[in-house]
Amino acid sequence: VEFGGKEESTVEMTFRQGTGSSANEEVIAVVFSDDAAREQWRRCLAKALNRTDESDTWMRRWKT
Repeated sequence: VEFGGKEESTVEMTFRQGTGSSANEEVIAVVFSDDAAREQWRRCLAKALNRTDESDTWMRRWKT
């Protein structure tokens, strides 16, 4: 989660299809007007990801 200079927060998600050097990546940015909306969306996303059959294939990577 990246916080901009304003009162909005941005979530960037990278979707990868394929493996190795031939993998295609697409970055999606979602901008929220407040922290409450972002937190509700984040919880719903985590719930949906953990309920799928493929839940062990997704991972969280922190920016450093």
